Amino acid sequence: MIVNNRRLVVQQSIGQGSVIGTFSSGSHKLRQGFIQPSNQPSLFPGKDDLSKLNAAVFPNPFSSRITIEIADVVNGSILVSMHDVTGRMVFLNEFPASQILEIDAASLRSGIYIIKVTSQSKFFSSKLVKR
Repeated sequence: MIVNNRRLVVQQSIGQGSVIGTFSSGSHKLRQGFIQPSNQPSLFPGKDDLSKLNAAVFPNPFSSRITIEIADVVNGSILVSMHDVTGRMVFLNEFPASQILEIDAASLRSGIYIIKVTSQSKFFSSKLVKR
């Protein structure tokens, strides 16, 4: 969103009751709230397709293992993170370039999770349910 010639990013966090944001002044940055900064590129109107990673995660719901299939050509490392519904990061791992990733998620409790897969300047995210 552009306001007064400044690009603003609006984010929402599950369970966060207060205002969040990043404020900059010169070489100093202040970040309030528990949404973590990401490596994804800035999203501008009309350029959303350039930042989407063509991927699929299955099975959903899952019980112990998750498979990530990436249809796009991947040349760099792949960062996979998972958050529970409170926003707490429950999984973070970096994988070498590959079209198929296997993740052991047996230690996670039953519930709803958000998985994010990032490679170079593209990302994919999806809601997953653990039985």
